[in-house]
Amino acid sequence: MARGENAATPTVKSSWLYWEHEAVQLDTPAWVAWLKEHTTFYLEADEGTFTARREKRWDGQFWYAYRRHQGKLHKAYLGKAEDITKERLLSVASKLTEKAGA
Repeated sequence: MARGENAATPTVKSSWLYWEHEAVQLDTPAWVAWLKEHTTFYLEADEGTFTARREKRWDGQFWYAYRRHQGKLHKAYLGKAEDITKERLLSVASKLTEKAGA
């Protein structure tokens, strides 16, 4: 069962990221720019759902996907902003769904 999304959290559905009163199409320069400026979003897809967070490491900033199932938090690497495509998001959503056994 998908969690209720927070109205303030930007959300990816289909090929678009929606937040506030704006939208950005995935796999475009605007999408990469958005990822470099923000720190979180929620993905909702047939393959699964997760919350993504940008984390600062000593060697750069990287995105990770998180999904909680039956009290256990599952984490998966998404990559740098330039590497995050719609295909990558759906692949990670599917893997997290499998890991969670949902």
